[in-house]
This record gives sequence, C-alpha cells and structure tokens, in this order.
Amino acid sequence: MFTTALLFLVFSMWRPEATVRFCLKMSLLPRLAPRIATVIETKLLDMIRGFAVLKDTRNLIAFLAWSLVYWTANGLGVWVLARAFASSCR
Repeated sequence: MFTTALLFLVFSMWRPEATVRFCLKMSLLPRLAPRIATVIETKLLDMIRGFAVLKDTRNLIAFLAWSLVYWTANGLGVWVLARAFASSCR
C-alpha cells in the first residue's frame, strides 16, 4: 500500500492530470459514480498542487524536519506504552 501511494505521488508530481485520470479509470468510479469521480478528481488535483511547495528546498527541509520530530515522538510514545504494559503484566 505504501509503495502504491508513493508511486502515485511521484507520478502525480510529474504529470498530475494524467495520473489522476488513470487512477480514477482504474477504480471504475467514472462509470459507477461520475459526479463523485469529478469531485474526487478536483480534490486530488488541488492536493497535488499543494505538494508543489515541496519543490522549494527550504520548505522540503522544514517538512522533513517536522516529520522526523513527529515520528520520533510517536515512536517514543508507543515505546513508553509498551513498557508500561510489559511491567504491568509481571
């Protein structure tokens, strides 16, 4: 799942409209619910336009730094929780 999402992001930065159209066609959503497919297409293209800010090196470094802080805090929280449960089971 992560690899699929990463491929979507890479291709969507390269060719946003074609990538979104291809993914929607693969989901069969345009045939099953065309109005919903149009809304999803618009939202996805808006989201992809927001990722364009990461092309700036300064913004990319800030994003990566905050991601590192977030995931470190998340990992430490899980570690503390696991240790608390382990000590209560003894």
